[in-house]
Amino acid sequence: MILYIFEIVIVVVLFFILGIITLIMIGNLMNMIPKKRTPVDVADEIDYLVETAEGRNDEDYSDAIDMAFNRKIRDPKLESIRQECLHLRRMYPPEHPLGFCGRDGLVRLKELSKELREM
Repeated sequence: MILYIFEIVIVVVLFFILGIITLIMIGNLMNMIPKKRTPVDVADEIDYLVETAEGRNDEDYSDAIDMAFNRKIRDPKLESIRQECLHLRRMYPPEHPLGFCGRDGLVRLKELSKELREM
């Protein structure tokens, strides 16, 4: 009887672990699928990144970077802008170790946001 209960508990735990692994894999696959965004959506994400960069709230800043740049965009023009934003970090290294880019990079982000809003 005890062995039977132990086997049931092991099976339930294994199914639980398998379920968690499946959810993690689905989440990772979802990040690989390009996201449909409008120019205003991308501009809003860039503005949020710039605002949090200037306010230096590190937790919000990290979330802003993830939200804005970690998922490909379906529209080729918007995807090229996303790629440019990612390259700004190398072109204009941040002054702060946790920063995204330097001041000139933030200026360029603001310009890109303005261009996106005029599309």
